[in-house]
Amino acid sequence: MGPRGWGASSTDDGQIELWGTTQGTHVFRDRMAAILRMDSSKIRVTQSEMGGGFGSFDDSKPASVQWVSALHEAGMLTIPAGSSVVRFLPPLNLTQQEAQAGLDLFEQTIQKITA
Repeated sequence: MGPRGWGASSTDDGQIELWGTTQGTHVFRDRMAAILRMDSSKIRVTQSEMGGGFGSFDDSKPASVQWVSALHEAGMLTIPAGSSVVRFLPPLNLTQQEAQAGLDLFEQTIQKITA
């Protein structure tokens, strides 16, 4: 999980700037405006860098692309299927032991890259 924290500053003309860990900057801005009883246009909320699906902090590419790259290096065939979804591509004739080994490899690889 990413850090949780906020910073704030105000300007001489009554503007407020907030920096923090939120995924809903506009919702947070509107709630703060209601609490402070001020126009939301005077509040600026900036999202700080925060973890994604499994704690990824690399903004250059979606987490699923990073995971697929690491899984490929570990020998597992997967493809990204959204920004935080990985699609497995197992053989059609898969034993339960092979499936479990694949899931174990997946878990170990994701733990390594999110540590």
